[in-house]
Amino acid sequence: MARKHEFRMDRETGGGLGRLLLTRQQRLRVAKWSLQGLLCLVALLLQDTLLHRLQIWGAGVDLVPCVILLIALQQEVQDAGLFSLIASILYYCSGSAPGPHVIVILTFLSVFLVIFRQGYLQQGFLAMLLSSGAGLLLYEMCIFTVGMITGDTMLRRIGVFALTAAWSLAAVPVAYPLTLVIHKMGGDLWRE
Repeated sequence: MARKHEFRMDRETGGGLGRLLLTRQQRLRVAKWSLQGLLCLVALLLQDTLLHRLQIWGAGVDLVPCVILLIALQQEVQDAGLFSLIASILYYCSGSAPGPHVIVILTFLSVFLVIFRQGYLQQGFLAMLLSSGAGLLLYEMCIFTVGMITGDTMLRRIGVFALTAAWSLAAVPVAYPLTLVIHKMGGDLWRE
């Protein structure tokens, strides 16, 4: 017979995730990162199924780097670097990227553009358009330079790479509202 003040063993609970308690801010941050990853996967799906067939003057749309840069440009530097690193690794592992150099290019380019944008530009759509346009042009020129070094492309195709950056920039007004809505989840410091 157990008495009122007698020692009793604690009940055993379920596994490690049985009592996972997250604050509201943490749940929003997990949802935000999940939706950003899902948006990158949708962009990858669209790129591989539809957009690779649409080419004007030999140039198409690079939607995945466009979305990665847009998402990174709306975050703090450390989050932008981490996100672009993870997203570019997944982009390369999908088989759609031009090579493993995409990981380095997108990661460093994202960090550089975030530092530039937050340091020198006002908040708003025009700053995002300017930053992402410069980022897409730099990305395509880096891809072209690596292609020239490895012998995968010729100098006369530089116009196609510049045109690809222009067509990709045309996707910014469509993708920007989606990235902005997702970015507003979690209450980061850099808000539009």
